[in-house]
Formats: sequence, C-alpha cells, structure tokens
Amino acid sequence: MRQLSKRTQYSLRALYALTRKFGEGPVLITTLAETETIPKKFLEQILVSLKSAGFVSSKKGKGGGYVLAQPPEKITIGSVIEPSKVPSPRSPAPAKPASKSAMNASTSKPAAPASSCAKSATPWPRS
Repeated sequence: MRQLSKRTQYSLRALYALTRKFGEGPVLITTLAETETIPKKFLEQILVSLKSAGFVSSKKGKGGGYVLAQPPEKITIGSVIEPSKVPSPRSPAPAKPASKSAMNASTSKPAAPASSCAKSATPWPRS
C-alpha cells in the first residue's frame, strides 16, 4: 500500500480543520498551523495550492484568513489527493546561459564534444 506524502496529509488535515470551522469565518494560518501541528511556511504553500485548486478562499486584512470555498459535503478525499501531488506554483528559475566556449557561434547551438564529431560531416553526433 502506498503512503500519502506529507503535503497530501497536511492538505487533508488543513481542510478538515477548516471543515470543523465552516460557517464561523476565516481562520488564520497561524491558528491552523498550531492546532494541526503543520509547519507554518509549508502550510502557506499548501494553502496556495488548495486555493488555486478551488478548495479554499482567502480574505486579507483584519478578520482575514482562510475558509472553505465550497460546502464540506462537496469536497472528496480523492479530489484533494490529486491536486496536492502537484507542487505549488512558483516562478520558474531563470535558465543559465551556456558559456561562450560551449556555443557554436554560427548556429547558436551548444557545440558537440570534439571527439564525437571530429571526422563526422554532421555537427551533432547521432545515436
């Protein structure tokens, strides 16, 4: 049997805690983290994922926090498990440019190692 990831376990625990508070107003991240013993920074990432999946919504400012975006009876465990496998959205790391010595100036493609194509008429080795 496969074990659920920590992200999935924490997602389910956070949603269950919000279910218990359903109709009582927004719940602070700090409160959720403490009552469910989930690391706060990790919980923030999880809640962003749950929000983008449509399970929770947030309210900023005084009296803000997180609430379920839909009634608890509409949320199934299976529907939570799939989105929680996906990493939270982040900006992709910028690509590192190849060094000039590794670039072929005429084609702007990385040059193949010299030993693999020294006698070949094609610029790329064939597999």
